[in-house]
Amino acid sequence: MGSRPIQTQPRGLLGLLQLKNQGQNPAELLDSVSPVLDIERLLVGSQLELVSTALTPAALSSNVGLTVPETEVWFVWGCCVTTDVLGVGDVISLAPTIAPSSSALIAFPVGPYVDGVAADFVRAASYPGILIAEPGAIIGSFVKTLAGAVQISTAAVIARARA
Repeated sequence: MGSRPIQTQPRGLLGLLQLKNQGQNPAELLDSVSPVLDIERLLVGSQLELVSTALTPAALSSNVGLTVPETEVWFVWGCCVTTDVLGVGDVISLAPTIAPSSSALIAFPVGPYVDGVAADFVRAASYPGILIAEPGAIIGSFVKTLAGAVQISTAAVIARARA
């Protein structure tokens, strides 16, 4: 029986890329090593989940939406804020945002502002890319114009990690 190479499952990125040099892992990767396959979806694909909430803000606000639990970090693959069909006299302008905490005075827009008036259905989605939401952060909406009682729903596709 002839000899064959041992077939083992590569461990980690360096093993997968077979980047050992004389049996040792390199301390640095050269700039010439570049990704050719996006493996993010493969790594967390089974852990993705949809979370959502619906609130009716009483006034203009920036901290309305989903709150990340203190024991978790969320990797947000996408989020959107929507309204029901606006009633007569209702007006709204909103954008999806992320705020560091409920007490923060600032929220960072992660998508474009969308305006709506009576009989409109308003939906604003986040720009492409992954957001990292730390414990206590709020994924929600910034409402810069509001007239009427409008219900705002926030939804996000996330992967949870322990803080």
